[in-house]
Amino acid sequence: ELVFVFNSLERNQWKKQKNTSLPKNAVTAKIQLAIPTMGCIACVNKIDTSIRQCESAASITQEKSWLTEGSGKGGMAELKISAQSTEDIDKVIQDV
Repeated sequence: ELVFVFNSLERNQWKKQKNTSLPKNAVTAKIQLAIPTMGCIACVNKIDTSIRQCESAASITQEKSWLTEGSGKGGMAELKISAQSTEDIDKVIQDV
């Protein structure tokens, strides 16, 4: 429970730092990444931190990651991206 509270605080702090105003001609995308080797809350934290620290983090307007339900390992990450062009979106995807 303490880890959940910590993760929530970290995620909220990161969201507050993001500028939510989008340029008039912004291109947006939402991508989901399947991460089959994610197996614990530490993995979720690592994925979140890596996304926030990637070279194109300024273009990521929202992100979250979670463990999938079920008996096996695995998780997902979802990103919402805003950029000036589809090429910029592709660059963010490559950086992540």
